[in-house]
Amino acid sequence: MVDLKFFDNLDSREKNTYLAALHRATKPGAKLFMFVLAGYPSFKIILPANRFAITYQGETTYGLLIEGDVPMVEIHAVRRP
Repeated sequence: MVDLKFFDNLDSREKNTYLAALHRATKPGAKLFMFVLAGYPSFKIILPANRFAITYQGETTYGLLIEGDVPMVEIHAVRRP
């Protein structure tokens, strides 16, 4: 699964609902690739709480034609049973 900035647009309750739905829709071991805005570390708490293990976290940028590069965090996670 790939999430490109969708997660950032949700409030805390909606993030939990979204991740619970992803968990239900996938099998153990499914991989989640997310790109979230830098400076919003809520994923560090919300992903593990919803049974996704973070396997990679790194800095990257998201290029926008009008605004230039936006600092982002690339996250890889694996669905736990």
